[in-house]
Amino acid sequence: MVLGPTSHLPIPAFPAAVQLSVYAHVTGGHGNYDMEFVLRGADGDPVWRWTPEGRLVHPDPLTPQQLLFHDLVVNVPQAGRYELALLADGQEIGRQPLLIGSSEALAN
Repeated sequence: MVLGPTSHLPIPAFPAAVQLSVYAHVTGGHGNYDMEFVLRGADGDPVWRWTPEGRLVHPDPLTPQQLLFHDLVVNVPQAGRYELALLADGQEIGRQPLLIGSSEALAN
């Protein structure tokens, strides 16, 4: 059970190192994949990247896999709208929009 997924992180000051845990449920893969996380700003440009050690091994496209990444430290340069994307061999397989900053900072 996933409790409390979030899309707004009310960080008061920037730049900031934001600690996140990420859960992904994936299917349809067949083979071994290099994984990467990318945080993109509102303009779509990457502001942070991280590559986990090892590769995702997905032998059966019909069998779902749960991926869990604990305590990612994401460097965020300023308040704003972002997307955290998960890539497999450079192809986006999932994304989560994020509002990062105080409500006041995001209103401007």
